[in-house]
Amino acid sequence: MELRDIEIFLTLAEELHFGRTAARLYVSQARVSQAISQQERRIGTPLFDRSNRRQVRLTPVGQQLRDDLLPVYAGLRESLERARMASRGINARLRVGMLPFNTHDLHPYWRAFRDRHPHWELQLRRAPFIDPFARLRSGDLD
Repeated sequence: MELRDIEIFLTLAEELHFGRTAARLYVSQARVSQAISQQERRIGTPLFDRSNRRQVRLTPVGQQLRDDLLPVYAGLRESLERARMASRGINARLRVGMLPFNTHDLHPYWRAFRDRHPHWELQLRRAPFIDPFARLRSGDLD
């Protein structure tokens, strides 16, 4: 199974909709359907129940495969990203969440951080007003 096919499977397992999966991955619905059909032929059983035309559901085998692949896929993506960073001379990343009202005032601090830590990548991300700590809890922010 290729990396893109794993990504298609995991995205469909999350979206449970071929159209939304295709849109999210910038591929055609036919490509999503083809990738899933190939995986099902290789495994020998359906991974999704397609009895409802509006939405699909994971079969028990599909659920097991999703649960097994999620940590492996996340680790692989992290490894590839660390390699990309290392190729640019960056060995660490700091992901900072901010409410958008004070971003301009903090520019001198971001420049100072970058000057003092040139081997770190600084990513500034918006934190939503409704739940500003949600991305921190999910591990999307440091």
